[in-house]
Amino acid sequence: ITGLFMLFSDLLVTLAYGRGAFPREFLPVVKDTFLCYLVGVVTAVIVQVTIRAHLVISSTKALVISALVGSVSNVLLNLLLMGRFWVRGIALSTSFSSLLCAIYLYWSFERQVRLLSGVKSK
Repeated sequence: ITGLFMLFSDLLVTLAYGRGAFPREFLPVVKDTFLCYLVGVVTAVIVQVTIRAHLVISSTKALVISALVGSVSNVLLNLLLMGRFWVRGIALSTSFSSLLCAIYLYWSFERQVRLLSGVKSK
């Protein structure tokens, strides 16, 4: 679905914002921002799934750490990217922060399951 949204991003943005109330010269910026946010959709889904997995095994400490990692990385990346890429940089930082959270949550879940099952880590 994300791929289809990316493929038809011009059409979707034009349908949503190109009816006259929104300045047409901003449509390319909106399309680029939409694409930047779409990059993070898959990782946002992975984050949601791994959050539920952590809740099943009562691993709430990892969720707090993930929220901290996500928040801090989002703020820092916003500051780094918005100056150069404007609103696109904010969208990219959100997507990258989601990716960092997904990686951390997957790693910590795998580690926690190994600990619970008694399997030694690699």
